Amino acid sequence: MVAVADEAQIEKIKVESKGVIDEKSLRTWDFDDVLAVHDSLVRAHESINKLALVPESL
Repeated sequence: MVAVADEAQIEKIKVESKGVIDEKSLRTWDFDDVLAVHDSLVRAHESINKLALVPESL
């Protein structure tokens, strides 16, 4: 299970999931990190397209 939320909600999810799912099965990702990764991927995609090394994608 993957939970994407702010830190407060992630802690709440961790507490509420104890005993329901295996602790090793729960993965969490702070939404600020998700947004930062997305922005980085967008910039990388734009750079790859500017280099014209591969056919431009959408």
